Amino acid sequence: MLKIVAKLRRAYLGLGMSMKEYLTKVALPMLGVSAMLWLVFILGLVPMLPSFIGWLFPVAGVLLVVFYPMLNAAKRAHEIDINMHYFITQMGALITADIPRLKLLEMLGKNEKFGALAEEITEVHFLMDTWHLSLPEACRFVGSRTPSTLLADFLDRFAHSVQSGEDTKEFLRSEQTTVMADFEQMYLAALKTVDVVKEAFMSLVMALIFLASFGVIMPIIMGGDSTVLLLIVLVMFIVVDVVVVYMVKLKVGNDPLWHQLKIETDAERRLKRTFPISIVGCTVVGFLLVFASDVPPSLLIAMTLTPLAYTGWVAKGIESEIIRRDNNYAAFIRSLGSSASARGGLITDALATLRMHDFGPLTDDIHKLYKRLLTRLNKYLAWDMFSAGTGSNLIQRFSIMFVEATDLGGKPDVIGHIISENFHRVVLLRKHKYQSASSFIGVLYGLTAGIAFTMFISVSITEVIQGLYQTMEVPAGMETGFALSMGAVNVETVRLVVLFILVVHSFLSSLLVRTVDGGHIFNTYLHFVGMVWISAMSAIITSVSIHKLLGIA
Repeated sequence: MLKIVAKLRRAYLGLGMSMKEYLTKVALPMLGVSAMLWLVFILGLVPMLPSFIGWLFPVAGVLLVVFYPMLNAAKRAHEIDINMHYFITQMGALITADIPRLKLLEMLGKNEKFGALAEEITEVHFLMDTWHLSLPEACRFVGSRTPSTLLADFLDRFAHSVQSGEDTKEFLRSEQTTVMADFEQMYLAALKTVDVVKEAFMSLVMALIFLASFGVIMPIIMGGDSTVLLLIVLVMFIVVDVVVVYMVKLKVGNDPLWHQLKIETDAERRLKRTFPISIVGCTVVGFLLVFASDVPPSLLIAMTLTPLAYTGWVAKGIESEIIRRDNNYAAFIRSLGSSASARGGLITDALATLRMHDFGPLTDDIHKLYKRLLTRLNKYLAWDMFSAGTGSNLIQRFSIMFVEATDLGGKPDVIGHIISENFHRVVLLRKHKYQSASSFIGVLYGLTAGIAFTMFISVSITEVIQGLYQTMEVPAGMETGFALSMGAVNVETVRLVVLFILVVHSFLSSLLVRTVDGGHIFNTYLHFVGMVWISAMSAIITSVSIHKLLGIA
């Protein structure tokens, strides 16, 4: 209980506002909205749902007001943790330039890409620069309030190091191993959580499959509107898929594969050109198939969406090249640092030698970097063009660290070694993530096939039962009940609704894959088309199989 109270207190302190501000800006609006929703249900303004549901809103509002600071703290903690490897790498690289610790903290705090981590470091700098606290006092003050355990532990070790008189360079060099080990544990734990979410997702989908089958078959037996039941199932599928995507996004964090620079490369332009081609292809195929009356609706939708796979295929090919460049970058930056150090810190001369070596798909980008640096116009822009050409977010982030640190007079060999080691460890962690994404793809394809087969079997059975009803001689006095049951289901409408459910589920599942691997949004189309085709083939196979099994023409 004391631990929970301590966490709540720390979370409230992390909001950066007084209790009065929290009550007026956050608590009262939340309670006001929940009270309005409660009145809507109590007054019976939503006749389709029971009024007792309205009592859930005040309870949810109170819980949200109490635990909102903890939710906010968890979000900030994850944003800090996911940037710790960048932070410690840049800190270790900059300190080789012998800049003062106060200036070091100021530079780190101005890095907007660190997000919440930059805010915490800025606070340490503010306490030292404005309130004249010592570095150990400022680190311990911020460490006692930060929601991130990784950052709190680092600040505590940093404060102890300064007080004990340890050399800052040696401390930060040893911290590369310590912080990266903590980051690896956090990263792998997040991937394990994704596996748990995957198992929970499978269980929920299985339950929804049963509910969907129930919604298809039961109306013909007991009466009712199967379309309404299936629309409810559709909403439940969307809710489950969206929640799972959000949970995975929360755990994996913002770790994009593509660079985030405002520079458009040839590969990006080529990828963008594929999208209009795919849209035109979808339009042409759909227009031609509209006149083919003998094409089943499921096959018509799958064939119409197939041109989107072209965009997805191109995106997948470009991402494969980006991953290959990531795999070669660690060796390149380590060699560059060592070679530049042997030449008195001259990066251009070192590149002149290195461009004669083979660094796989990175070789052409190294040649272009050397030519741009020879112009001596803008060193930073040349490296940004190099990072954009590789297409990699990792290369972009680590390259700018190398340029900044060497530009300040840091030791290129030490900087190259630090960046190379940490980059390599991140690449290895990403390989675990790609493996997790691959297993997720297999699960999602399997679930799509399971959903499609189960639901279309239910539709086929419903069609068979309805056909039997129509050929039966109804006993006197029971005509009304049979007419009600037979008229309750429009099989073609039900089939279209089921197909629509599968298309929506396929799209959200492809988004889930993209969330896990951090790839481009266009990469989702390849899996989207694949899952739609699985759904279409399931519809055809189940319909033909059921009819042949029962000997129906």
